[in-house]
Amino acid sequence: MNRLQPEGWATTPLSAITSDAAQRIPDADESFIYIDIGSIDRATKTISEPQKLNGKDAPSRARKWVRTGDTLVSMTRPNLNAVALVPAALDGQIASTGFDVLRPLDGIDPRWLGYMVRTDDFIETMSELVQGALYPAVRSKDVRAYLAPIAPAAEQTRIADQLDTLLARVNACNGHLDAIPGILKRFRQAVLNAAAGEDFLSATPDAPFRVVGLSEVLLEPLRNGKSVRDGNGMSVLRLTSLKSSGIDLKETKAGDWSNVADTTRFLIHNGDYLVSRGNGSKELVGRGGLVSECKEAIAFPDTMIRIRPDHAELLPEYLKHVWASQFVREQIERSAKTTAGIWKVSQPDLENVRLPLPEVSAQREIVRQVDALLRLADRIESRCATLRNCAQRLTPQVLAKAFRGELVEQDPQDEPASVLLQRLAASQPTQASASRGRPRSRPKAQPSAPERPPIDWRSLSNDAWAAPADPEGQATAVWLTAVLRAWREPIPERTARLASLLCQQPRLFTTVLSEGKAELWSRLVGDEAKPLPANVARFQPSTNSHWGRAIKNMRVRGDLIEAGAGDEVTWTLGPGAASIETAGWPDGRAGFVVAHLRAHGVESILPSLEPAVLEFVDVRAA
Repeated sequence: MNRLQPEGWATTPLSAITSDAAQRIPDADESFIYIDIGSIDRATKTISEPQKLNGKDAPSRARKWVRTGDTLVSMTRPNLNAVALVPAALDGQIASTGFDVLRPLDGIDPRWLGYMVRTDDFIETMSELVQGALYPAVRSKDVRAYLAPIAPAAEQTRIADQLDTLLARVNACNGHLDAIPGILKRFRQAVLNAAAGEDFLSATPDAPFRVVGLSEVLLEPLRNGKSVRDGNGMSVLRLTSLKSSGIDLKETKAGDWSNVADTTRFLIHNGDYLVSRGNGSKELVGRGGLVSECKEAIAFPDTMIRIRPDHAELLPEYLKHVWASQFVREQIERSAKTTAGIWKVSQPDLENVRLPLPEVSAQREIVRQVDALLRLADRIESRCATLRNCAQRLTPQVLAKAFRGELVEQDPQDEPASVLLQRLAASQPTQASASRGRPRSRPKAQPSAPERPPIDWRSLSNDAWAAPADPEGQATAVWLTAVLRAWREPIPERTARLASLLCQQPRLFTTVLSEGKAELWSRLVGDEAKPLPANVARFQPSTNSHWGRAIKNMRVRGDLIEAGAGDEVTWTLGPGAASIETAGWPDGRAGFVVAHLRAHGVESILPSLEPAVLEFVDVRAA
C-alpha cells in the first residue's frame, strides 16, 4: 500500500485503534451461535454459516465473545483472507480463538477496519509473516502490528459509505455473471432436446421423419471393447478419454495384445460413437463421445460400447446431438441397472434405444443449426469468463483506491487523524492482565538477547563452524539453545525441531541450499556438511535418543518453556538457559539456518527431506 497519504491522514499499528475481545467459557446449558473459520464466506466476506450449539457441545476454541462491528480475521492461512464484519444479528455470540477479533475504538468506523483487512496490502503483509508448514498461520501480535492508514473520522465514514455502494454493485455484477454459466448449460441442453423434438424435425416438412431402434441403423452390431495389460503394443483408450466434446485421442496407453488373436475387432474409426458402460452416477452412465481425426490404430477398452452407425441412414454428428437429448437420456436411465453402487447399461439396452430419424439431408441441416447455436453459447461463455475476471479485479482495485484517499473528496475542515489518535492514546488506561482461576507459578521466559551486529559469513575462515565429535549427544541442548536464541522470539515447536536437526546434521541442509550458499555452508562447517558416500549409513532418527533426553532435561531444569497446545505449541528459552554457552560454531550454524528459514519458510525444505527425517521433525523430537 502506498504510504504517501493525503493531508490529514496518519499511519498507526492496528493495536492503537482496536481493543481485545473478552474470552469466556460458555455454560454447559447455554445456547449460543458459534462462528468458526468455516462459517466465513470468503467470496462475500460475510458470516454465512454459523452453528447453533449448546455449551456442553462447544469445542475448546469457542471462547471469543464478539460484538456488533467487530472485524474477524482468520489467523490460519491468511492468504485465503477469511475475514468478516460481525452484524447486529450476531451481537454477543461466540467466535473461535482462530480469529483475531478487532474491536474498533471510538472514532474508528467499524467498516473502515472491515474493508482494510480485505486489501491486497493487508493480505500480502500477513502472508509474509506466516509460520508453520501444515497449518501456516500468523499470530495476533502480527495482525495488530500491521501499519494501518487512518483517515479523519468523518472521512472514514464517507469512504465506507461509498465502498458500501460501489462494492454492492460489484457483488451484484458478479452475481449476474456467476449465473450465466448455468443459463448457458440449460440453453445447450434445450438446443439438444430440440434436435430430437418437433421444432427441428418439422423444419423440413418435405422430409418426414420416423422413430427407429438404434439396432436398425447400424453398419455392424454393437461391440464391447477389450481391456489389456500395459505393454508395448497397440494403443488403447483410457476411460478418461471420454469427454463431453468427444473422444480425446491423447488419453491412451500402450497395451499388451499378445493373447488377442484378432485385434482389428477393437479398433476405432472416425465416425464411431463410444458410450460408457458404467458409472457411479446415473446421470453419466451411457454418455458418449464421437471419434474424429483418428489417424492411427487405436483400440477401445471394455468399459465402453462402440456404436458404428450406417452413414447412409444415420449421420454420426446427428447421433452425437440426439444421444445427448433428454429424449434419449430418459430411455438410457430407465434401462440402467445398479450393482454395488455402479450404474450399468448393456448392448441390448442400447439396441432398443429409440431415435427420431429424419432424412439424411434433414439430419445435416439439423446438425448445422445445432452446431451454430452451440458455438454461439461457447462465444458467450468465453466473453463471460473474460468479464468475470475483470469484475473480480474490481474489488481490490476499488479498495486500494479508497485507502490511498482517492475515492472521495477530502474536507479540510475534518479533524486530522493525528488528533484522533492522540485522543485515543490518552483515553486508554493501562490494563493489567486479568487472572483466571488459581495463580500458578511458572518460570519466566528468558529476556531476548540484545541485537547483535550482522556478521559477514564470507569473511570467516574455513571450518569456522566445525564442531567436535559428539557421540553421546551432549551438544543436543546446545544446538536447540542456539536456535532459540537466533530466533529471538517464541518459535513453533516444529520449526525449532527442524532448525536444530539441520544444525546437528548439516549435510541435510546442504542439499536444499542454492549452489552458492551450499558452497559457503560446506566451507564453514567442514566435512560434516559434505554428502556421504552411497554405502555409508545415513542418519537414523528412530535410533536418536539424545534429542528426547535433552528436551526432557531442559524442561525439568526450566531451560525450556512451552506455550500453547497441539499444533500451536511454541518454545522459548527459560532463565536457566542463560548458563548454556553457544558462542562459536553453535551460534554460527544456528544463525545461518534461522536466516534461511525466515527468508524461505519451513515449507521450502520439507519436500526435500526423506520420510524418516520428516518423522523425526513431526513426532520423534520430543
